[in-house]
Amino acid sequence: MVMRVGSKFVVLFFIILMFDTMLDWFLQLVDIVIELFHLGIDFIEYSLELLLEHFLHTDHYHSEIIIVNAAIIGFIFIIYLAYKNAPRLYVRMKNNFSTAYVTRKDYELSCWHVLTLVRKIKVVVMYCFCITCFLFLVTL
Repeated sequence: MVMRVGSKFVVLFFIILMFDTMLDWFLQLVDIVIELFHLGIDFIEYSLELLLEHFLHTDHYHSEIIIVNAAIIGFIFIIYLAYKNAPRLYVRMKNNFSTAYVTRKDYELSCWHVLTLVRKIKVVVMYCFCITCFLFLVTL
């Protein structure tokens, strides 16, 4: 348990010290995902334009109008489904979080009860030491 507490605070210190670098990595990853998503949408849009121009004998402007209207109708339908299913999803998510919290609390409580008095003192001292180091690091 002492090693687990120590590893939690090592990870916390690492996150604090490398926050700007990790944020930059995360934002680069988000940018790459958005670019790939945009390329996929462009591919689908161009393919639909070609199909509409070939099968319906429309020009470029009319096929774009058809695609935009279909996208708007699809977006409105998705908003309707989200509005209709929001209460059920909220209850399900609330129950899942509640179950996860109770499970984690029971696990931590059982781990705490198994520890001897010397180990409990070591864990408390480790928490106090790590919190002191954390506050020292934050106030620098």
